[in-house]
Amino acid sequence: MSPLDVQWGPLVGLYSLWLFGALAIFGLYLFARYLERQFHPDDLAH
Repeated sequence: MSPLDVQWGPLVGLYSLWLFGALAIFGLYLFARYLERQFHPDDLAH
């Protein structure tokens, strides 16, 4: 392993973790919007 790998390894891990978290939150948000539309069709009129 080169010093570069040691330096950037944890940073890349944190970045991928943050990216995964952002995608998960975005997916949950879309899922909540979808459920909202399913259970409250009246809101579409606004």
